[in-house]
Amino acid sequence: MKKIRFILVAWLPMIVFLCVGAWDNTRPGDSIAWNVAAGDIRSNNDAIEVVLGIDLSMEGSASPWYQSSAPTTTADGSTALAAGNNGMLWVDSDNQVLYHYVHPSWVLIATGSALSARPSGLEHWYLLNMADPPTLQGLDSQWSLDPNTAAALTITKVEITLDADPTTEFDLDLKFADAFIGLANATLIAAIDTTNGTSNITSFSDATVPAGKVVYLEWGGAPDAATIQGNVKVVWDYD
Repeated sequence: MKKIRFILVAWLPMIVFLCVGAWDNTRPGDSIAWNVAAGDIRSNNDAIEVVLGIDLSMEGSASPWYQSSAPTTTADGSTALAAGNNGMLWVDSDNQVLYHYVHPSWVLIATGSALSARPSGLEHWYLLNMADPPTLQGLDSQWSLDPNTAAALTITKVEITLDADPTTEFDLDLKFADAFIGLANATLIAAIDTTNGTSNITSFSDATVPAGKVVYLEWGGAPDAATIQGNVKVVWDYD
């Protein structure tokens, strides 16, 4: 028993040293000089990345760029921005402005604390589900999608799907005019007729619609009486 006690007493200093010395409980000194100049935020990020071991501006991450000048490359600093980078965010740190990337430009989203009401480059849709299209066409040849455009916009795509391949296809035009009453200065955006019950249009006669116009569909003929449903999707964005 005395021998065991002697061994424990002999090893006690080593055990205490390992318990205390193996874990450095002191906080590291503050050796990072934070530069508050907006143009130097990239250097600040680099310093943080070294300490944390992460990439704060990794491409595809939720973290936006935060700097005074518009980014022209990806996070590697050499690869030029391309269409594959659409959707990236950049905060103009000098002017408190938020942008998102729509190749090849940065597009305004918000200024200060105010969100832009009509940011360009973001898709919007007119969606119309027509039940019993023959009856609707018989009631009126024109159907409004937007009675008064809030700002200039550009139509980018039109899709139509019917519930079956009809004997008589949809004969439809997409148009805009000064007002729905009277349809003054009616302008053809595109003929969007279906083929085998579908339509997918990306080429237009006049895709740019000015502010303050009515956007509408115009029938050129009666659809097949057996067509029960028709779905129309018009894709657009503000200029």
